Amino acid sequence: GISAASAFVRYTDERSVANLTLGKEDASYMTRGDIISLLDRYRQSLKKDGITVAYQEKTVTLYPEVISFNPDLPENQLADIIFIDAEKTADALFSIGHSGSYWPNIADRIGSLFAERKIDPVISVDEDAFITAVRQSYPDTEDLVTEPSFKLQDRAVIVSDGQAGTQFDRKAALFQLREALTQLERPHVALTQTFRSPKFTRSDAERLVPETERLISKLPRTMNAGSFNKVLSSGDVIGWMTIAKSNDTPSLTIDREKILSFLSSEVSPHVAIEAQQLKFELVQGKLRAIQAPTRGRQLHLEQSAQNIINALQSDVVQPVPQTIELTVEETAPQPLADYSDIQIEDVVASAETDFRGSP
Repeated sequence: GISAASAFVRYTDERSVANLTLGKEDASYMTRGDIISLLDRYRQSLKKDGITVAYQEKTVTLYPEVISFNPDLPENQLADIIFIDAEKTADALFSIGHSGSYWPNIADRIGSLFAERKIDPVISVDEDAFITAVRQSYPDTEDLVTEPSFKLQDRAVIVSDGQAGTQFDRKAALFQLREALTQLERPHVALTQTFRSPKFTRSDAERLVPETERLISKLPRTMNAGSFNKVLSSGDVIGWMTIAKSNDTPSLTIDREKILSFLSSEVSPHVAIEAQQLKFELVQGKLRAIQAPTRGRQLHLEQSAQNIINALQSDVVQPVPQTIELTVEETAPQPLADYSDIQIEDVVASAETDFRGSP
């Protein structure tokens, strides 16, 4: 009996305990290498078979990047859609019967003969990447919610109603994915739709009309970007407004992204001048410059957007500035990458010198 117990202890020194499951797999008496190999096979099967996602009569297969722990990879390469940490999973398995002092370890190993234990693999998911992939595969599951908004009618600010919408149930989809990964099974995700209402009501928006009118009253008539002038309208400002929550209370905010979009489409194309590289031509065996390098210009979108926000948020009541000055920056020509950039078609000879001066 003593010799049998000693043999059991020695056998389990480098192996997991009995009656241990990893997901749906039997992980009893496995070495650390066995565990890592098991998870690597699962990783390979995920890359090969992918994740099925079904909605109504249609089924698509997504093939995610699946990474397992490799200490030779930089950390920023480990965060793909699915990351299986085989090393930490093995640590969790070997924490039973191998982590304490001698007698508690022996008690754990003997106790495992009579009680089953389940360990979940350590797997992380890039939820945003998964949701984006599903949305791209099933755009018809998305009927986006629109919030109440403002518009001009006969020079008065009025409210347009928001609209309810539907989208696939993200929590349910992620739950199905994680459940399958935890069981080391191929994931099969069945999409269901959820109904969503706007966050804000018409009454919420109507209470913000006076603030909208106040911002319109502070609008300069034009914006200047170098020699380009853009006449502004009240509708432009209304288009930059959005409703958000501040301390659980609806409030009017200036949407930077909407201003950036406006500048990109309405101003930037009229301001941009491309920088020009130096160019040569070969005339009677001699190189002659045919185009001098010139600097270009472009609209500094972020700073210009901030200039607009600053003007609208200014506490100065009078006088309203007539113009918002946008920020224009110079751009330098790109460095010459090769001889073709300066229109030299062939290099006849080249040499290097190391001139150190007279002795």
